[in-house]
Amino acid sequence: MSLNLSLLQSIIKIYGEVSSANLKKITDLASLVQLEKGTLICKEGSSNNKEYFLTAGICRSFILSEKGEEISLGFYIGPVVLPPQTSRVKFEKSLYQMECLSGVEILELPADQFLNLMVEEEEIRNWGNAVLHQELSEKVEKELILASCGGKEKLQWFRSKYPLLEQQIPHGMIASFLGMTNISLSRLRGGV
Repeated sequence: MSLNLSLLQSIIKIYGEVSSANLKKITDLASLVQLEKGTLICKEGSSNNKEYFLTAGICRSFILSEKGEEISLGFYIGPVVLPPQTSRVKFEKSLYQMECLSGVEILELPADQFLNLMVEEEEIRNWGNAVLHQELSEKVEKELILASCGGKEKLQWFRSKYPLLEQQIPHGMIASFLGMTNISLSRLRGGV
């Protein structure tokens, strides 16, 4: 399967500009992978030394509660950069799971080699910092919504943030993401 340079460039441009020379350096590290629905890209507690660009499809991040219930942390709809390795790995182990909610196409890059590129190339470093900034901003936005809004407002925020996703994934995943029960979400969906 060949790497679509224009698709990579469109993902890069979401976060900032990178010269053709630096785009080539990133491309040289990337491998294109297709994964089936239900595949775990990374598993909590397992080693993971990759960076991921989701070119097509839907993924989510989640953790397991003490009772073994899945709690959704985030949703990602391609094209997008999945959370950077530095934000999802501690002591070389993944902090949470990343699951394909549809068939997906991903560009994988060795995280250590990408980090070397960031050290060597200021432009790539600035781009990587923009990705981290975006990730942090989205986490803060979600935290504020969950802490300060009622159920109706949470659902409205979800719908504005992820248009059409409600029709594509199980509602239990949405309920856990919004910090509510399936029953509460069902009632809200009927009234909103």
